[in-house]
Amino acid sequence: MKHRLALKDSKWRDAAVFLPILVLSSVYLARNALAVLDFFDMSAFMDAGYRIARGQAPYTDFFYSAGPLHPLMHAIYFKLFGFTKTAIQAHLLTVNALALTMTFVIARRRLPLWQAGLVTVLGSFCFYGPVSHPWYDQNAAVFVIFAVLACELLRTSKNELVKAALAFAAGGAVTAAFMVKANFGASAACVLLVVLLVSRVRPSLVAVYLLGCVVVLGVVLLALKSPAEYYYQTFVAFPTRGRMGDIRRIMSVSVRTPYTMLLLALFGAVPALGLKFFRKNIELFTLLAGLLAISIFTSWTGSMLVSNNLCLLALEMAYCFALINLLKRKRLQGAMLVGLTIALTALFTVESVYKTVNTKVWSWRRPVVLRDYALKTEAFRGWRCDRRIGEGLDAAVDFISHNVGAGESLFVYPDATVIYGLTGHESYRNAPFIFHLGMVPAPGRILEKFRKDLFAAPPAWIVIHDQTEVSFIDTKAMTSWLQLGEFFENNYRQVWTSNPFRVLKRLRASK
Repeated sequence: MKHRLALKDSKWRDAAVFLPILVLSSVYLARNALAVLDFFDMSAFMDAGYRIARGQAPYTDFFYSAGPLHPLMHAIYFKLFGFTKTAIQAHLLTVNALALTMTFVIARRRLPLWQAGLVTVLGSFCFYGPVSHPWYDQNAAVFVIFAVLACELLRTSKNELVKAALAFAAGGAVTAAFMVKANFGASAACVLLVVLLVSRVRPSLVAVYLLGCVVVLGVVLLALKSPAEYYYQTFVAFPTRGRMGDIRRIMSVSVRTPYTMLLLALFGAVPALGLKFFRKNIELFTLLAGLLAISIFTSWTGSMLVSNNLCLLALEMAYCFALINLLKRKRLQGAMLVGLTIALTALFTVESVYKTVNTKVWSWRRPVVLRDYALKTEAFRGWRCDRRIGEGLDAAVDFISHNVGAGESLFVYPDATVIYGLTGHESYRNAPFIFHLGMVPAPGRILEKFRKDLFAAPPAWIVIHDQTEVSFIDTKAMTSWLQLGEFFENNYRQVWTSNPFRVLKRLRASK
């Protein structure tokens, strides 16, 4: 009876610590989600989700260079809430809440309440804070956290059937992460496989873990209209291996993220604490080292500014605490705990708060993010952005809404593709979800197919965003590379302009 009361009191204390963190994080994140709208990156992935919500199939109806689950998640929220800022906020808050809840549960299984609360505070800023927008790195990371939680539960479960279910779930989760973003899923699958092997679980559970990987991969591939196109567009036409050869990027990851420092400290502690200690706790040591390796690898091979890729940091700090708590030498343990607490609060949390407040991920265009205009288009009303682009976008949406018929085809080029959803028009089929000079549409048959389809069935209307500030989406350079200048000139006339947007109307059918 006393044990039950103590357990009940413990749950109430846990809730009293966790729920305020979750609520405050959600409130702030909902506000911060509207702090900046990036018309290149954000527009592209929102349009990919909108296309799926309208019935288009990735890889066949439009070029897409990553796993299908991220735009599918976007599509679910667009189906529920329409193409609105509410859908974006709901998507963001749901994934963030799942990540925080699972991080707290994992931490609480190994840590006292104050430590679990501390890493959850860190997680409330570092997981989604710097991005403050549904993004495929974080959406992949939430599946990785789920897989880690499944392994934690497997470690202490006494029921063999439950263990098998958890092993299967862990395998399925890392595959789901792979189908969001390949670098997260592939690295996590390898790390958890090694963790299971060193933890000396029964070989049958390792087999069930691998079975979970295979089954979920098979289910997703079978659900795709063309698994072959998924493979070609993701791994052949638009591979990321070029980043793996970028020495400057890996050096930047080493210097500008905490992961290398933590990993070196972890391996450096081996001789100081003794091999016996690490052999005894090999599972925990392997898991922590593996998570840090995942963060290094995904920062290196991803496209995000490396210093802002912090989505697994709270979980990693939880395992740092857990490893330190196992030390027998109390004086050393206390000193290391104090040092880690100072590092956690003064360095990582403060840095994460700074990056969250300034939405640092979106400073890739310029050091200071421009957000001097609040959009007036109803679906995105209040979402802040660069005034020069925002005023033009509002005017373009208004013009299209009043002058372009619902059944008329529309092509938005080369970015600001949120215009499709904001005007209720279907995104132009066979156009890629994003344009990138020299890279997308992928040179070869995909580029040629895009040009062939565009010339064979030219849209009734074209919206052009004259973009000059970013070289790889410069509109003039892009038009020259795609060889579209003559096509636009011969088949369209300009009927409306509001800097930096123009609207062209088709003159005649293409020959």
